[in-house]
Amino acid sequence: MDYYKFESFDITPLIEQYHGKKLEDLFQNHRIIKNDMGEFIEIIWEEKISPKLELFKTKRNMLCNLKIVKFIGEYIESKLNQRGIKNLKDLKYNLTFSNSAHEILTLIENKDYMALKSNRNISDLDVSFCFEIEDFLFLDIETLGLFDSPIIIVGIGFYENEKFRIHIFFARELEDEIAICEHFRTQILPNFKCFISFNGKTFDLPFLANRFLYFFDKNPMISDDDEPYEKVNTQLHHIDLYHHCRRLY
Repeated sequence: MDYYKFESFDITPLIEQYHGKKLEDLFQNHRIIKNDMGEFIEIIWEEKISPKLELFKTKRNMLCNLKIVKFIGEYIESKLNQRGIKNLKDLKYNLTFSNSAHEILTLIENKDYMALKSNRNISDLDVSFCFEIEDFLFLDIETLGLFDSPIIIVGIGFYENEKFRIHIFFARELEDEIAICEHFRTQILPNFKCFISFNGKTFDLPFLANRFLYFFDKNPMISDDDEPYEKVNTQLHHIDLYHHCRRLY
């Protein structure tokens, strides 16, 4: 991998090379998307990538985590392990924790991620086994500022027919933003069940929610019973990789 000192990196040749050219000239893999709110340019890539997301591992890890049962901490888990109780299936035969173990096992088998993620010892990544790989929507946005500014790029990625597809929605003019938001809320969101982002819980989704409310007076990522300025996303699960990377590195 090449590394650059950006303070001394000369971009003049790039400016000269692409001066006066349009996105349509640079990317043949584009199309113009039109809807009732306007139009924008979409740039598309696809790669035949065999998915290596071994989702079953998160289920196995959860079954071996006795701490997700109420009143079990590190010490009690250690004592139970010493007695040969290594997972939740073993624990259901323990008189003290049998009922709780049965309840959680039922949630796991039913893939009830909404109920599971309410457990403080279960992370957003832990419940990824509840989804199919096609349910995941990788998301990143670019804006002109940090608050209440237009979105100029929405980038998404998803698996489809054994391929990973990347779609970039690009606003050539600021007026194109509303068309991007309309396309995203009507044509993209209904097809997925789980966001995957990097710092999306703090930035991307709150920003999108704010723009939805600005343009449409409604945020499609929450239910009608949710308070629009208190809740950002209650409809799709969200795996934010930022927090997991921080813990690892």
